[in-house]
Amino acid sequence: MRAESTKPAGATAGSNPVAPTYGEPLCIKGSFLVCLNFSTLIFARCQDYVKIFGGILRKTHPSLLAVPWKRHPSALSDVDIQSEIDVLRVLFLLEEKYHMKIERTEDQTTLTFDNHDPSMDGLNSLLYAWHVQNKTLNAGQKKSADPGAEEHKYDVWKSRFPMDLEQYWDEQHRKLEEYYQALIKKASKSYKKVTVLSEFLTHIREMIQAGIHIKADQQLIRLGKGALTLTALVSEVYAPENRAVTEAVSHFLFDLKTLTDYGMNFDVNYYENEQGTRITIILHLSPLMAFDSTINSMQEYESGNPHGNYESEIFEKNLDAELTRYDINLQDEIEHSN
Repeated sequence: MRAESTKPAGATAGSNPVAPTYGEPLCIKGSFLVCLNFSTLIFARCQDYVKIFGGILRKTHPSLLAVPWKRHPSALSDVDIQSEIDVLRVLFLLEEKYHMKIERTEDQTTLTFDNHDPSMDGLNSLLYAWHVQNKTLNAGQKKSADPGAEEHKYDVWKSRFPMDLEQYWDEQHRKLEEYYQALIKKASKSYKKVTVLSEFLTHIREMIQAGIHIKADQQLIRLGKGALTLTALVSEVYAPENRAVTEAVSHFLFDLKTLTDYGMNFDVNYYENEQGTRITIILHLSPLMAFDSTINSMQEYESGNPHGNYESEIFEKNLDAELTRYDINLQDEIEHSN
């Protein structure tokens, strides 16, 4: 399926979009096919991660069903948990699908998820949102003269989840739309279309040199098909006060538009943790997977201590040799992969 539109989310430069207040969005998880006309947003199906728990709210808080605020449909779904055995069946599912671990001491039993597992980014974002809201509830109850009111706010947040996340996503999208739309249009008049891999990687390096920390990785889509993923903090990508970042990101986005014109698809995901909102771009072109280590080496080199002339010369020489050896025509590769 071809990409039709893009609507990336952003956050104010240098700020953490996680606000410890009820009813506000705390994380983003999404996937949508994109091009660069910034016209249509296709929201992620966050409910994939919450449907298992949806009916618990209905069973434990039936009074919420009569309230006037809008609730997410998953909050009204039934989860048929009739016994402790049923609870274990749900936990077994979490173990199998999301690699949950169980630990036990004399005092407590703990169920954990790996916060650093890339395949868990979506679920970990939602767990982080829950953690922050639960922590805020506990703090609010200690300070409030009416702890029940704080519990009620928490219940409202759970019944709406993840609608607040989608609203936050849309709000942040508009910031980037207003900022980058004109810049990409302007770039189309001055930038040349990217044709070979070395040019594309050079433009990625320009973003790194401008101060964006990029983590590259591989993602297996299906047998014989894979993708290169690029992840960075939104607060670093959206930095209107930083001209170098603005120019580098504009050039990269123009490259993505060119690659979609050639026929390549890509997805965009958003995640949240203690560092802030992260954006991951998934490039559906299998040959690019081999260059994740190259991009990570660029990041490591540019983020390191000042280098001597000899060290810099060796790095540049090796990088240039690698790009020359494996430089591919991107349009040909995309047409061949399709």
